[in-house]
Amino acid sequence: MISVHSPRLTPMSTALALMWSVGCMTPAFALETIVLENVVMQNAGKPAATVKRIEFADTNLTKEEVQKLFAVDGSKEEKTALMAKLVASKISIPDVVIADDKGKFTINGIQAVNVNAGKVGQFGLAGFEGDVPGDNGRVSMKSGPLTVDGAGFAGLLNAVQTGDMSNASSHFGKFSWQGFEMAAPDKDTPADAPGGNLVKLKFGSITGEGTADGDVPLKTTAALKDMTIELPPSSDAGRGLTAAGYSTLTLGFTFSSTYNPTAQTVAIEDLTFTGKDVGSIGLKLGLGGIAKSIFTSGNKDERLMALLGGSISGLEVKFADGGAAAKVLAFAAAQQGKTPDALKAETSAMAAQLIPMMLGGHPSAPKIAEQVSAFINNPKGLTVSAKPKSGSLPFMQAMSLMEPKAFLDAVDVTVAADGAAVTPAVSAAPAVRAPAAAAPAPAAVGRLTGAAAWNSLIGNSISGKSEEGDPLTEFYLANGTVKQLIDDEISTGKWALRGQEICFEYPEDDDETCYKLVIDGNVATFTDEDGAGRRYTVEKGNPKKL
Repeated sequence: MISVHSPRLTPMSTALALMWSVGCMTPAFALETIVLENVVMQNAGKPAATVKRIEFADTNLTKEEVQKLFAVDGSKEEKTALMAKLVASKISIPDVVIADDKGKFTINGIQAVNVNAGKVGQFGLAGFEGDVPGDNGRVSMKSGPLTVDGAGFAGLLNAVQTGDMSNASSHFGKFSWQGFEMAAPDKDTPADAPGGNLVKLKFGSITGEGTADGDVPLKTTAALKDMTIELPPSSDAGRGLTAAGYSTLTLGFTFSSTYNPTAQTVAIEDLTFTGKDVGSIGLKLGLGGIAKSIFTSGNKDERLMALLGGSISGLEVKFADGGAAAKVLAFAAAQQGKTPDALKAETSAMAAQLIPMMLGGHPSAPKIAEQVSAFINNPKGLTVSAKPKSGSLPFMQAMSLMEPKAFLDAVDVTVAADGAAVTPAVSAAPAVRAPAAAAPAPAAVGRLTGAAAWNSLIGNSISGKSEEGDPLTEFYLANGTVKQLIDDEISTGKWALRGQEICFEYPEDDDETCYKLVIDGNVATFTDEDGAGRRYTVEKGNPKKL
């Protein structure tokens, strides 16, 4: 196991803080150009940061205010307020040198263009490099250019000002980081060990691109190329990697997602990790009922409740072997004193016998076991897809499906070896709780209780008789609102889930009233604290248009 202790990078920490303060600064009305020269920032006992020249072009800040941004004794509140109002056509810092007698860290070519009230047209730096002390020796690093286009930090600045970081948010149009490498000592490996004790990390590039509506992400893509990890040959992890047939690891990933705020759906179209001579594992996922408040609400409890109201419409996981299977099999066989073919045959037979037992004898278990066994015999690739039988599976209900058989009763699972075609189940269908026009009553889903039962009612209605015998309909919205129609009179109240009980309160009530809830097929039974219960019929959507 490799454990790299974080070096005491006071120079780097100071530099990153300086980069953040420049990158987060904001444009509005051009007033004047402010230039600071030979700025030295130093706290007692810490390395000094020296900046030969700082230029704010067409800024709305005074020279005194700019000086306050770089004063080491300035208050966080004052600096944040200045950054929140800052306007400048360009902010440039040719270089920053952070150094003491123990190490040196240099940042080159810092520049921010079109800064305006938390928005930055483009922020970038030409690169940075450093050689600083760590807990177990010297740490060196070097970076290529980094650029960020169309960045928005207004939400982050507001969070810093209010002290509520739960609402911190930022976004960007494009991100590009071209090249980085670092070498740091492994604290558990002596420096004089054969091959040394350095953990070496480098990557070719990290890129990203996104579109957003304010702080709400719409389309996001990202990629990491050619990340190489080299471990000390004498370390435990290094010896394990060598035994598995690898001298280094070369990795990468790609990511793509789309959010539709109108339909409240998220489609993760691609999340794929790749490894040279290893293979790839990719994921696709469809989610529904993802309200905008998850990204924009300032209340973390509201965001959590909104998230819990979401659902899964489909999942696909796909593994494609690129050489890892043979290496892992050979390593495991050597550990057990068997030949790879013998271990493969033994494991394949075991999978065919044990998987049906593990899945509780579900009718789909033999087919799943057959495909897993086939993959073990010929590990070229394996695809697992899952699609809820009702079209979508609420998160709250998914949490209650702990038993494999119960899960398979609710979800169609397909396993295919050797790249066999399967139907991807990742379309971002609307959440089961989304309001709909009059529709047939939902199909029976078995017996649900507590939070799982309530989650199945969100976005749907119940109908029956009130205690006085009048016709009653209630429609439950995901935002905690309940619309009640008794005879011809409509009332609006609030609902809240308290543990496993659902509680209601209307304007005319002194206190909320709580019930235990059981749903069996299309029948919902509400039982109060006195044990009295009433039954209602579950109806899909909002047929009364409440």
